[in-house]
Amino acid sequence: MKSNKKADLSIQLIVVVVIALVILVVVLAITSGKLKVFGSTAAKCTARGGECTGRYDSTKQEFICNEGSVYIPGTDCEDSERACCQQIFEAQPLKSKSSTVGVDIPDKAGPAAQQDRSLG
Repeated sequence: MKSNKKADLSIQLIVVVVIALVILVVVLAITSGKLKVFGSTAAKCTARGGECTGRYDSTKQEFICNEGSVYIPGTDCEDSERACCQQIFEAQPLKSKSSTVGVDIPDKAGPAAQQDRSLG
């Protein structure tokens, strides 16, 4: 019997192309977010260290967090028109200038500056 090498080659080529297309579709599904292979915890705000405390500003068309916090995009908070915010530092009120009254601040001026003050 005579084997047809052209037929064998084309069947192998078809099998390889089908396998490559299946792999391509799976990779595209994973990277586009349609297929969640790595779990859904990556999209949870609390898993990323944040809380749903921010809000959506429709005039600026952006999510806004409180002072001392940063916005973390692409989380489950956005489904409820809230923003996932992670606190970076504690926002503290500024001290009033009157708190320095009566405190001795050492004079850092050099001898030449002190001599100029005594002339005036």
